[in-house]
Amino acid sequence: MNFVLDCLHITYGYYMAAVSKRHRSSDPLTSAREHLHEEQRSPLVPALSIEDAKRKIDSLKSELQDRDTELEKCQERERETRRMVSTLKSQLEDRDTELEKHRERESALESEVRDVATRRKEERESFKTHVAQLESHVQQQQSHARQLEHALSLAHRQLRDASVLLETRSAELREAQAYLTKVDDVPDREVQRILENLNSRIFQTAASASDAFQGRYRTARGADADQACSELERSSLLSPKLVVAIRSVNHEGDSVLVQTALQAAMVAYTKWLCATWDFRLEDRQSLLEHIYRLIRKCEPQSVAGRWRAMARVHVKQLLPGEVECQTIATDALAEHITNILVACGTTGVPQELLEEVKSAFSDALHEITGLALEFQRVTGERIVSRECFAVVGQNGDMFDPDRMNDEWASPKRTRGAVKPHPVLCTTHLGLVREENRMVSTDGADGRWETSSTILLKPKVVLTSMLEELWDEQAETGAPERASTEQDHPLIEDHIMD
Repeated sequence: MNFVLDCLHITYGYYMAAVSKRHRSSDPLTSAREHLHEEQRSPLVPALSIEDAKRKIDSLKSELQDRDTELEKCQERERETRRMVSTLKSQLEDRDTELEKHRERESALESEVRDVATRRKEERESFKTHVAQLESHVQQQQSHARQLEHALSLAHRQLRDASVLLETRSAELREAQAYLTKVDDVPDREVQRILENLNSRIFQTAASASDAFQGRYRTARGADADQACSELERSSLLSPKLVVAIRSVNHEGDSVLVQTALQAAMVAYTKWLCATWDFRLEDRQSLLEHIYRLIRKCEPQSVAGRWRAMARVHVKQLLPGEVECQTIATDALAEHITNILVACGTTGVPQELLEEVKSAFSDALHEITGLALEFQRVTGERIVSRECFAVVGQNGDMFDPDRMNDEWASPKRTRGAVKPHPVLCTTHLGLVREENRMVSTDGADGRWETSSTILLKPKVVLTSMLEELWDEQAETGAPERASTEQDHPLIEDHIMD
């Protein structure tokens, strides 16, 4: 920018010198005089005449006019140049002002950078100090950790010693618990849950089995059916009235009686399985069970319950293992189901039918017997402070709504006063809790009294179900009843009794 200004100043100087020179030559008299002087000084120029002088003067005037015109143009260019110089000066001043602002900002930035650098230096020093403090703290923590590891190792040794002592004391306590009264850790709800699961599985299996053979029930029944009925009566799982009914009623259109009989048989068998002491005895009480009944009459519940729990645990050493017992029970249950199916007129050889039942329902039957044995183990070995029994409605007893539920009850029957009917069979096990309590009397020693609580009512089917079923078949005009009554003249007495 300075170089441009210098060039403009030099150009302007040359221009002003030329203008001044031309200005001096613009005066015609002066020019004429100078011209005459030059001519006079020049000896070679001859003297001019007046005419020549006039022509010369006219020529000079014309030249002077040209010079004036040129002078005006030069003056105009001078004014333009001045305007350009003024504009450039103004731009130069603006640039100088802007440059000054940039310099001020640069100075401010340099100051800020110096401040930031100072702060960063201070922060680095602070960080170095903090790192040194942290390193010192880490060393202290490491030292403390080594002390804790040593203390932990010592605590582990003490814990091992305490564990050994605990095992010793626990073994001694387990031995002493046989003679102590303690609160059972098995609530009634857990026992009830096992029994409800057992009832549910029995119901599902009976429904599946009756439906699986629905298309194979026939009215013509021969020696195999008679043999099956004899086996059922001998096992006492079904009442004679129900055995006669399944032998006589036509099941081709409706298998509800088959399902009821299957449920009743499985309920009766698992009820025995839940309570038996000796798995090998199916038709009579074992000696231990008889002894236990006597103990309950004259000893506190804690003593009787502890004796029962210990006896049940140790008597298993004389019996087959639990897996073998469950297998035997499953096979026996399959045989009872097969006898019912044969008595209902199911087609097929009994032995082959038994294999079909085992093949199709072995898992379900295995689960049923497993639940029954679990109920036996929980109520017989783990519960001491009370007795829990699986109960059924006694066949032939009159229906008692306080102790049982009618599975076939309908709103029409419950609204009016209806003559009660006997129990035909039980389809769902019930649960009863019994406790021996000391009852004191005035002036005499106390006596033991047994209190019973029904936790779950058994579900029963009444003999009225047979009447309803027979009425339905009579309405459909089933021709098989006549032949059935001829073969079994006592059926009417059994059903309508």
